[in-house]
Amino acid sequence: MTNRAFTSFLLVLASLLFVGCSSDSVMPDAPQVSNLHEVDFSVFEKTLDDLPSRAMSSRADETGSVPLAQTALFTELEVCLIPVNDVSNVRYSVRQLSTDDDFGETKLYVPEGEYYLVAVAAKTKNPVEGHQVTIKSNTEIDFPDNFVSDMAYNYQKVTIGKEKKALDVLLKRGVSAFFLTSTDRIPTNIKSIEISFTKGVGYVFNPSTGHCAKEEKTTREYNLTANVNKTISITMYVLLPQQETKTAEVSVKAIDQDENTIKSMQFSNVHMVMGKRTAYTGPLFTSTTSASFTFSEGSLENADGVHEFE
Repeated sequence: MTNRAFTSFLLVLASLLFVGCSSDSVMPDAPQVSNLHEVDFSVFEKTLDDLPSRAMSSRADETGSVPLAQTALFTELEVCLIPVNDVSNVRYSVRQLSTDDDFGETKLYVPEGEYYLVAVAAKTKNPVEGHQVTIKSNTEIDFPDNFVSDMAYNYQKVTIGKEKKALDVLLKRGVSAFFLTSTDRIPTNIKSIEISFTKGVGYVFNPSTGHCAKEEKTTREYNLTANVNKTISITMYVLLPQQETKTAEVSVKAIDQDENTIKSMQFSNVHMVMGKRTAYTGPLFTSTTSASFTFSEGSLENADGVHEFE
């Protein structure tokens, strides 16, 4: 073998051993490189404060946390270590699906140093490659098609030394939920409901701040053709620019089969809180002459009760 061919072989071998530095995943088996050290992760979801569910709390430990696999809340997990001194070029990450036997228990092999640990679990529908929540950097997490799903995250700075390190990673909710319920049944001519936040939310998450990277109009259309003659409840998850806002603006449209808007509603000064839901209930397809304000419980604790509209 010539010197040039041998050098090329070594370069290819080195690139294979360090594929985790720039790709979306790292194989959990230890690579044969002496300066990499094992880091084990055990991921938990905090439930008592943000999720006041009896079923969840019964499995929680004294800290109010539950192993991720037991929550049945999320379909995917990504854990990422990003060197503090090289946040733009190097990162080590691993992915798991809820169908994996060891969901929430994983490991990485990284050199010694100081890292940003970023972890995100999300309830993504069919989380296949190209349709997954992705940690882009220590300041950006993207959702597929900018469609924010239920999500919990962890962000912290960790130091990795020569000894094997085990980390318990406690996730907390990074979303707020808008919960819309109809009191009237869906007419046969209705195709969909469109919900738009025109103010007060975003869809790109910054884990270093725990909030959206910037405010952006967020619109979702929900097909209702399979629910004709039924009442419905819709949950739309959003990211907030701060822990709490009382100035969000929401519009709701009922759209028929011919793409005509048959009813439009505007909600101003909507109160949204991180890790909680804001509930609105009323007739989505017909009009009434009364409105009131009541309280109720939910899977995500209500921000300030249930708002009834007409």
